[in-house]
Amino acid sequence: MKHYFFLTYLLLLVSSTAFANDEVKFTASALENVVVGQQFRLTYTVNQEAKDFRAPDLSQFSVIMGPSTSRSSSYQIINGKTSATFMLTYTYVLSVETSGEYLIQPANITVNSQRYASNVLKINVLAGNSSTNTVTSTTGSGQSVANVATPNGNIADDQLFVRQTISKKSVYEQEALVVTYKLYTRYDVGDISNAKFPDFKGFFAQEIELPKERQFAVEKFEGINYNTIVLKQYLLYPQRAGNISIDKSEVQVILRIPTNTRSRGFFGLFENMQEVKKVLKTPTETIRVKALPNNGKSSSFLGAVGDFSVKTTLSKSAVQVNEAVSLKITISGNGNLRLLQYPTIKFPLDMEVYDPKVKNKFSTTSRGTVGTKELEYIMIPRFAGTFEIPSTTFSYFDTKSYQYKAIITPTYTLVVDGTSTDTTKSSVAVSLLLQEKVKVVGDDIRFIDTDNTLVMLKKSYLFGTAWFWANYVVFSLLFLLLILLLQKKLKENADVLLVRNKKANQVANKRFKLAYNHLQKKDEKAFYEEIMKALWGYLSDKLSLSNVDLLKDNVQIELLAIQVSESTVQETLSVLHDCESARYSPTANTDQAMERMYQLAIETITKLENEIK
Repeated sequence: MKHYFFLTYLLLLVSSTAFANDEVKFTASALENVVVGQQFRLTYTVNQEAKDFRAPDLSQFSVIMGPSTSRSSSYQIINGKTSATFMLTYTYVLSVETSGEYLIQPANITVNSQRYASNVLKINVLAGNSSTNTVTSTTGSGQSVANVATPNGNIADDQLFVRQTISKKSVYEQEALVVTYKLYTRYDVGDISNAKFPDFKGFFAQEIELPKERQFAVEKFEGINYNTIVLKQYLLYPQRAGNISIDKSEVQVILRIPTNTRSRGFFGLFENMQEVKKVLKTPTETIRVKALPNNGKSSSFLGAVGDFSVKTTLSKSAVQVNEAVSLKITISGNGNLRLLQYPTIKFPLDMEVYDPKVKNKFSTTSRGTVGTKELEYIMIPRFAGTFEIPSTTFSYFDTKSYQYKAIITPTYTLVVDGTSTDTTKSSVAVSLLLQEKVKVVGDDIRFIDTDNTLVMLKKSYLFGTAWFWANYVVFSLLFLLLILLLQKKLKENADVLLVRNKKANQVANKRFKLAYNHLQKKDEKAFYEEIMKALWGYLSDKLSLSNVDLLKDNVQIELLAIQVSESTVQETLSVLHDCESARYSPTANTDQAMERMYQLAIETITKLENEIK
């Protein structure tokens, strides 16, 4: 019993400390849109114990109920660390009889002897529908609209439909547009299923993540109030100029509609409802995509479209010989971040530069792809001196001014001290070499007398014979051959590009095995990532292209330059495009599509391996 009270006391002590350390958050929430006469909730929440709650003036509303008070708390212990959450809630149920826009001023509350104010709310009250033959339909969020009674189950097209809205219908290549699919209904929706959305051919498509707990919201469209909910939202980047079609979509909706008949049950009369299925479709839309203008386009433009900034940093300005130093390039902004290429940097020839490490941090929103793309080069200077890392230019097409803009990075000076040979290590090496010529006798050390070596050799009966000279020639030739082979091996290993070229097929096969495992597990995302790594990795190794230069245009030029057939080149580019589209766009028949892509990728590598000499 004592243990029980002790644990309870300890828990209360820990939780009170955790709550006290939290930042006070006092917020107000309510529906943005309501209909005249509709009841809705006004909720105030605070994350710490509080008192002296004072609501704002609500005289413009009818207060149906409130304020009611509730408390909730939870505790977690993870890896020995205790965390706690607490919520104090004040709830009102309101209604309003006149349409218009209403402001609810902040409420006030006291937490730890300090006063806090909530946020201001804006409520848009819509006029009711002017239909007489209607009943009320209420969604799970408590909102209601007029629901036309249909005894025969027929549903008018203007009572239930899916609307496809497109943010822009005329854009430039790589300029983002947003496509939203929203359901409009005046009926109770039982289920939404069998949704088929376009594959967005010709676009680089990304699905925008919607809130997990979505609710219907009232929206007035063409003078009628509807319950609406967003089904899907996509961010699209057109990949070519011309007219690109967005195919139709299809959604099946199951409705619960009244029949205008009543039945008597145990608790009295109740209204009969029937379920009706209806398939809703959106029309095909055409997007006009304009080619990027040539006026103002420079050679430094690599396809970046949007609004960007560039930051570069050098980790050190002075180092020793063989000491690593890093150069970071960070591109931030809003645009086609996932597709843009990095500017080329011309490093000093006397500096060893490794393949860059890439770090991406993106978020896909209705405003576009927002985030950063970071590239880090590791450099090792092998000689002393003063080196200059020249500036580079990052050019992009600005979608606000619709003009090309250029950002020039700063020039860096790197001072390298020391020599290319480490004198300490050299001294040790010489010392070890000399020690091989000494022997230990007791506690004394003396050099071996090498003058008697030839005398002993001459005493051998083999010395000077034909057998001796024959063996001498054979072993000399073998030794020379071994030296040549060793030099060739060292040269090949030193030529990293040649090693990568020879092992390109082996590396690709390893990635194909990993992709096949993902295929068996039906892990679509991991599968396409591995296929892309296999294809791009093979081309990078085989064509000796760095990550910066690994573009489709460069791949096409390099393959044609080494006499790969035009058909094979086009097949390679087509597979890359299809794989990118499948990776980022929704597809139907996922299993079949993955198997087909797996076969195409292997066939492509096989053809390239046969044709590249």
